[in-house]
Order: sequence, then C-alpha cells, then structure tokens
Amino acid sequence: MKVKLKRNWKIVLLHHTHLDIGFTHTQDEVLAIQCKYLEKAMDLIEQNLHKPEKIRFRWNPEILWAVDSWYQNATEANQKRFVQMVQEGYIGLDGLYANLLTGLCRPEELMASFQFKTYFETATQTKIDSVMITDIPGWNWGLVTALAENGIKYLSSGPNRTDRIGYFLKDWGDQPFYWRSPSKEEQVLVFIHGKGYSWFHSGLHKTKNLSRKLTPQRLARYLKTLERSNYPYDTTIIRYNIGQDNGPPDGNLCSIVEKWNHDYPQMTLEISTTARAMREFEVTYGPKIPIYTGDLTPYWEDGAASTARETAIAREAGERLSQASILAALMNKHPMDPFLLDGWKHTLLYNEHTWGAYNSIFQPDHPFVKSQWAWKRYRAILSNETAYNLLTTLTDSTLLSPLSYIQHLESQRITSEEAQNAENQKISIVNTHNWSVTQILKIITPFQQVSDDRGNEVPSQRLHDGRLAFLAATIPPLTKRVYI
Repeated sequence: MKVKLKRNWKIVLLHHTHLDIGFTHTQDEVLAIQCKYLEKAMDLIEQNLHKPEKIRFRWNPEILWAVDSWYQNATEANQKRFVQMVQEGYIGLDGLYANLLTGLCRPEELMASFQFKTYFETATQTKIDSVMITDIPGWNWGLVTALAENGIKYLSSGPNRTDRIGYFLKDWGDQPFYWRSPSKEEQVLVFIHGKGYSWFHSGLHKTKNLSRKLTPQRLARYLKTLERSNYPYDTTIIRYNIGQDNGPPDGNLCSIVEKWNHDYPQMTLEISTTARAMREFEVTYGPKIPIYTGDLTPYWEDGAASTARETAIAREAGERLSQASILAALMNKHPMDPFLLDGWKHTLLYNEHTWGAYNSIFQPDHPFVKSQWAWKRYRAILSNETAYNLLTTLTDSTLLSPLSYIQHLESQRITSEEAQNAENQKISIVNTHNWSVTQILKIITPFQQVSDDRGNEVPSQRLHDGRLAFLAATIPPLTKRVYI
C-alpha cells in the first residue's frame, strides 16, 4: 500500500489495558486477569530488549489498583524485576488509583487517591507525573488542583468513543491544551485522544487476531483527517488497547511496529509510556499549546442516581473520613493512617466509574450482574464502617468530637470514673473545619453548668432527656477548645 500524506508523521502508541473494575468480568476476576497481564507484559519487555529503543515493548497498566495488589503479593524477585522495568521506562506507572467519577468525589478524596502514587514513587524510586483517565467524558475543575499539588503534569484522556459522550470528543479530541486551575496558579497538559481508547477493540470476549485493526489504511485516513483540520503538530498520540475493556498486552506489537516503520517511513510508529510521550510532546510543541480555564463538566455521574442510597452512604463516609483525617492529624495519631487509607480505598472503589456489568441493561437480574453490584455496594458499606469506627476510636479515646460530625451523634459520653471526679472532668471539642464554628452541643454529664478553659460560664440548659446542652461559641478553625 502506498501512503500519500502532506507531511511526515510520528504516531506514538500508548499500549495499555482499559481497567474496568467489573463490566467484562466480576471484580475478583478482573484483578486476577490484570495481575496476569502485568506479568505477561514483563515477559514481553524482556523478550524485545534486543529491538531498537523506540520500538521496544512498553506497558501502561493505566491505574494503580491492580498494580498495588500484585506488588503486595509478588515475590521479592518479581518485585525487583518490576521496579527495574519501571526505572528503565518500560512499565509506565500513572498516578491515579482508579478511573474516578470526579463529580462524586470530595476534594479530600481526590487528594487521597494519590497516596498510592506516593507509595510507588518510594518503592520504585521513580517520579510519577502523569495520569491516564479512560472512558470518562469530563471531570470537575478541582481535579487540576489535585493533580498539580500531587506532582502530576500530564493527563492522557481516552474517552468512550461512541456512547453518552455528548460533544466531548468532537470539541476536544486531538486538541492538546494546558488546563489551568481556578486559582490560575497550577496547570496540567491535557491530551484528549481523538480516537478515544477503544479504536482497536475487536469485541467482547474475542481472543484471536487482536492486532488486526492496526493497519496503515486506518491510520492514513486518520492522519489525513488531522491534516484537513489544520492540526498544527507533526506528532499525534494514540491509545492502543486491544480486544475489549480489560484487554491484554499485544505480543505482536513490536514486530508490527518494526515492519511498519520499514514500509511506511512517512508515518512512523513509536511505543511509549504516558509520561514519556507527553513530556516529549511538550518539549517539542510547548509554546504552541493553548491554555484554557474552566470546567470540563462531567455528566456520567448522573448514573449514580440509580444507586442513590449507596451513593449517599459513600458520600457520608467521605465526610467522616475527612473529619477523621483532620482529627488524627491534630491529635498526632499516626497509627490511624493505615485505617484512613483503607477507608479511602473503599470510597475510591465505590466512586470508580464502572457502574454495572456489560449486560446490566438487558439482563438486570442475571447472577453475573447481581454479583458485580453486590461487590460495588459493599465498597460503600465498608467505607462507611471504617470511617465510623475511626471517628468512634478517636473521639471515645480522648473525648474529642469534631464539630461538623457532632450532629450525627446522639450524645457524647464520658467515663463513669470522670463523672465521679468533678475536678478531672473535661470536654474537648475540636473544630475540624477551615472556618470558625458556633454550635450547640448536647452531652451526658451530672453537672448543671459548663465553663470554658478560662473559667467563664457558658450558656447551658438541662434537657428533658437528661442531657446538658451548651453553646460552644466561635471556635477557631482547626482548633481544640476545652470545657470544664
């Protein structure tokens, strides 16, 4: 085949799996499959090290959920093998724990999602400065701040190509830009790939000839479209994801690329990782890239209304975890950190974008569908239980109560020993907000009045149920106040 193009092109392939936590398989099956894919990718990396550097095998696991599970259970030898491949740039780690519906996430949750990135930066002694977001058309504006404050410079977006995407691809596909934060102090480079993430898919549960859609005819047509649209760059970046969602590594890719570059020098292929591809793009074209501000409004979040009860539970859990995080920090309770991380992990997995199995719509009562929903629902329950237990532990052990959480408690109890000893009884109140708070608190106590830590009586009243209500007035942000 002869290819006639107006200019010479470099096409950078980001070879990855699209990690749906569910959808094609149950969640436990997905985890097992993805761990096998990672090991297969490592084998392919070793098998192709003899090839020219630009066409050696590289693998992007997309998110850290499966990588984290695999790494925690891997042998020491496999861990070292993995770390070396990350350090040498053959495995590209991207910073998000999961593909999140950001419109469901609290700011604290977005920040918490990068704790796994921090862990792997330490484990591999490698900086992670890119993220992949796949399938999802749109994110809230606060994501920019969360990305930038966690050292992320690059966002690769491979949205859904065909369904429920509005004008997202039409308006933003193959138009890289710097996305500036609301404060205008941070920005990230965003590349929304014009062919989405699934251009090379062959279909659900297809297992043969998965490379067949990587053809010169298809790519030439695509490049001619870019030329007609006055695309100003000579490099484009394409997501290469084969088979289906949760697709495997392509063992034929290096051979295909090697032959391709020999046959079609006007449109050469290169295999890369997210960070490397976008860093090179920025170095070459940075001054040409426009800057935009504003919201890339997400709207897949409306689907969460179909599970409104569980979504409310997860949102409440996020609020409690936020309060527990602040309390633990103010109290210097660092042993709580693993429990906080566990709680955030469950919340993140609930707000991950996979809402149902592939057959949820036309077979809603199928056991495959119900089992996936049971797993998803349990994430909300676990996150809520973890958050509640954390707050209970923090408040019961020290008589501390976060003001923003007090409304959820019937009362704050004190120990019988302290109730018998008036001189030792103290009530500590912590304002975990970033602003001053005044609030009426209700406690169980034998006393008829309450004084502040300066000895001044505060307004109080005995209630019909025996509790004492008192006014905690103007407590400064992130501050503890003691009442006697």
